Amino acid sequence: MRLLSISLSWLCFSSATFLTLSSEEKEAGIFKIKAFPHIELLLSNQKNDLNLTQLPGGIYEIQTTGNDPYVWFQSLKNSYQPNLSYVIAFEYQAPEDFGNFVFYCRTGNKTKPIRTDLQPSREWQWFVFPLSDKGQLIGRKIDALRMDFGELDNKTFRIKNFRLIETNRELKLYAALGDKINQVDAFGIGLKKLNPQVSSTETVRYKDENSLSVTQAVYQYLDLDAETKRMRKQSGVVPPVPLGPRIVAGEGPNQENHTVIRILSPYQICETQFLAYPPKIRGGVGIETGIDEKGRPFIATWPLSSELTRNIHLFNRAGGSNGKIQVPEEINPPYDLAVGNFLPKSPGDEIAVTSQYAIEANPSIHVYNTVGKLLRRKTVTGEAGEYSLLTKNSNHLLIQELGRQKIHPILSPQKEISTSVVNKKLKVFDSVYPDREFNAGKTEETLSTLHLIHKERKTSSQNIGRMENIFWFDPQDEHNGDRATWGEFPDGKYVRNGLYNYLGSAHYWSPLLKKGEIESRTYGEWTSNIDWETAFSGAEWRKSVQEYNQGKPTVWTAAFTHRWHPRKMEPISSKVDPESGLPVYLLLDRKNDTKGGGYFGRKLFDYGSQHFENEALNKLYTFAQRAFYRKLVLAYRKNPEMTIAVEPNHENEIVSGINSIGDYNPENLHGFYHYLKSLYGNLIQINKIMKTPFTADFFDAPRDLSRGKWDKYDFENRFFSEWVEYNRIVVSRRVGTSYRECLLAGFPPELIKSHQIPDSYVFKSIVGISEGQKRISPIDWLLTTGAGFGFSRYGTYYEREHNIGQGAYSSGFDNMLIGEYASLNASPHHALEQLLYLRNHGVSTLHVMWWPSNLDKGFNQAQETALHNLISEHDKPRQGLAGGIREIRPWKGKNKSYDIASLGTTGRHTGLIKSINQDGSFEGTVYTVPFHSHVDISLLNQKETLSISDSGSEIAIIEKTRPGSLVEVNFIMDRRAPLLQMNMKHNGILLPDKTIRLENLNLNQQIRLIYKIPILMDSISLTLSSPQKTGIRDLSVIKHQDQVVNLAKKIMSGKRHQGGVTFDCLPPSQ
Repeated sequence: MRLLSISLSWLCFSSATFLTLSSEEKEAGIFKIKAFPHIELLLSNQKNDLNLTQLPGGIYEIQTTGNDPYVWFQSLKNSYQPNLSYVIAFEYQAPEDFGNFVFYCRTGNKTKPIRTDLQPSREWQWFVFPLSDKGQLIGRKIDALRMDFGELDNKTFRIKNFRLIETNRELKLYAALGDKINQVDAFGIGLKKLNPQVSSTETVRYKDENSLSVTQAVYQYLDLDAETKRMRKQSGVVPPVPLGPRIVAGEGPNQENHTVIRILSPYQICETQFLAYPPKIRGGVGIETGIDEKGRPFIATWPLSSELTRNIHLFNRAGGSNGKIQVPEEINPPYDLAVGNFLPKSPGDEIAVTSQYAIEANPSIHVYNTVGKLLRRKTVTGEAGEYSLLTKNSNHLLIQELGRQKIHPILSPQKEISTSVVNKKLKVFDSVYPDREFNAGKTEETLSTLHLIHKERKTSSQNIGRMENIFWFDPQDEHNGDRATWGEFPDGKYVRNGLYNYLGSAHYWSPLLKKGEIESRTYGEWTSNIDWETAFSGAEWRKSVQEYNQGKPTVWTAAFTHRWHPRKMEPISSKVDPESGLPVYLLLDRKNDTKGGGYFGRKLFDYGSQHFENEALNKLYTFAQRAFYRKLVLAYRKNPEMTIAVEPNHENEIVSGINSIGDYNPENLHGFYHYLKSLYGNLIQINKIMKTPFTADFFDAPRDLSRGKWDKYDFENRFFSEWVEYNRIVVSRRVGTSYRECLLAGFPPELIKSHQIPDSYVFKSIVGISEGQKRISPIDWLLTTGAGFGFSRYGTYYEREHNIGQGAYSSGFDNMLIGEYASLNASPHHALEQLLYLRNHGVSTLHVMWWPSNLDKGFNQAQETALHNLISEHDKPRQGLAGGIREIRPWKGKNKSYDIASLGTTGRHTGLIKSINQDGSFEGTVYTVPFHSHVDISLLNQKETLSISDSGSEIAIIEKTRPGSLVEVNFIMDRRAPLLQMNMKHNGILLPDKTIRLENLNLNQQIRLIYKIPILMDSISLTLSSPQKTGIRDLSVIKHQDQVVNLAKKIMSGKRHQGGVTFDCLPPSQ
């Protein structure tokens, strides 16, 4: 039987004595395995799915006859000493494409796998691997030992000279390096030719007469706002379709919420983030925007629930403080606001304020200008109860009396009388469309019904959340060459067939690949000669952009991949650096060997490197994909509801073997050094912190080759931890570039999905797919990008406490795509329960995989039955992003006008902002979830006054950060200052590229500094300094943290945002 429920062990090496070799033997690369004292190991007749024959010369011949071939050894009881460390050595011949060669050790009631990287070989060669090391088996008796020969039948192996040998250091090195044992001194790189890099950048700087605001991306490559801004001036990246407005989004009404505001760029990615009110103010924040007396956009905010303040806070377009309006006691909190040009003779827009819940009849409305001057005081002829202010046509001030469902004119250029709304539960909003007088909506759990109130007070309705209510699935036609035989699946109303349109890897499309001439090429050279007809050809179910409106709604996936087709990529893969003799573009393991992978025992691809130090490699992964999504977006904008999602990446990871961790391509090592410099300043500090011996002539990553403590694969070794994290950052950046390209094309963020393997959830993985690989994947960062999310996952896991569905759903994702899914369960009941679990935990789309017939054990039939049951018995609206309508804002753009709605009104909703057409369909420009996860707020420091000098004053210590961390610093200048600097230190080391310089500051100027920190850091300190003595007051330092799953830190549950979102659109400057 297959041993699946087993724990992985990390095999690490410790010190022992050397076997002495002569200089001639070292020169010849000779390693004398036969010279070591040993105990002979013998195979037993206890076997499965193989024929075992003993040939002359002590040779075992093994012929596999099924997909689970293994044989047990004879007892080790008299030979294995539990307190000693051993290797197993043998000579072998092995065929191509056999799968994983694994040993299983039974110790008591536990079974441990020891996975090897045994390679095919026609010639006899020695193979050595560690059997027991670093406490994994030492001190335990091995009751039985088994050897597994992959997953395929009709494979022939020959093995001889099985030996159990007591370990020493050189044997361990040979087990790790094989014939490269004498090349250890050649590993690594020099640093003298490296150009400096800057990892941090300002993304926002805005100054007016009242305030100065700066936002700093501490690691710009993992900040999609920084990346879109960095790229937007380059040729070929200007969006071919109009972008949407800049949106200001706030936390909706819920007692868990604070008053966090996010200002979104035209790409709908967070530019900056801040608290509108101190941390003690809870319950959400309302938002209105307008134009001030100087023609500049401003933001007006108020607490949605809290009664601890009477102030309306005003901010400029970048979130800088622009003062406040104190509301008199006759208007009791919580308030409601509206902004518009209500008084034409007054410059700029006006701010109207009233009580949301009037205690007495005939409530008051106060109208202010943007400097807080009271301009008008109006009274509503109405009863005590709930009221809502409304701006219509940007210059009509109305108020809705929700209890009696009356709309009262307050300030309007036309003579109007109070009118009634037919449905007594509706809240009315303005609209850009002329076929109605008002939009209206209400709180709902699942549907988002838009009511159109016409001038004659007749109503009609549209479900503007119908896209979000559908559960899509696409049963795969074939898998690994095996055609699916399941029948047709009918469409339900809410459970429907879609198309998962996998177009392959976009970088194969460029003609440059055939010649291998990819260096120093322009975007035009990469893309101008792409044969799009050939690119879209292939499987009969494939759909081209020209066929966009045909067939089923579609997931479009033109990915990039590090899994390189050997034949297609040979002109690139074969390139060798003349100095090092190593491949230029391929991933290398710790032995500097190339690596590959595949499925079901077949090698199908080579692993390309994913580093960012080679411009040709960056263009390879990016340019053809850019051309495709710019082509697709034109069709998408004409009919957005034919697109379910875009998925521009596919199972990206860094995996270099059973006992190798990370990519050792020399240019990836360059990137590792630059990464360390960005965190620790320079080589001297790196050596001091990491306890490494590096010089300008030698730098390397840990390889677990006994070169010192710094070289160990051990998370107690900080240098190794940083190596793992750097590789995680590399693959996160690669996936991030695919997100960036879709954003730059004009796709909104929530429509963009990932297709990634969640590494920490697949340690007990499905044999034939991912067994034994040490994956470094980008899951942690992807949950904090502000865009959509998806994953790839096989198996039945709905009963597990922690799984990727639970993890992502608890992090606030309600619209996920599973790009590869199979329950792999022969029980129709469990297969159905898994489907229901996923639908109820944020998954909206499944690509259902057919399991190859030779491995199927009733899985496909159970999956088919479960899908039919889902359609026939559970065809109901999916609970996800839809559920009521909180707000609707009319947007009049230069190129197009449309309504923008906020969906999600209950405590379980995170809140979706979506642009809609006149008929209620999805318009396509705006589709964003500003808050997926809850934002935790921590007050790090608060001071009434602080003196600043050249020596610097420490204002905060941030113990730890991770993806989704942000630090907000607020203060007011107590005197003028020619220069003020905010310095960041990490582990006591100054990081100059993260310094924020503030020049020519004035008395009473309000300062807000934002650090966005998307990486793991610890012991950060922030210090203010000035060459001239100065002072500040009202200092506050606040840490924001997205509460998402973080697999690297073993945070297995997140916390969802609740209460939806409030929002408004920033008008352009006048």
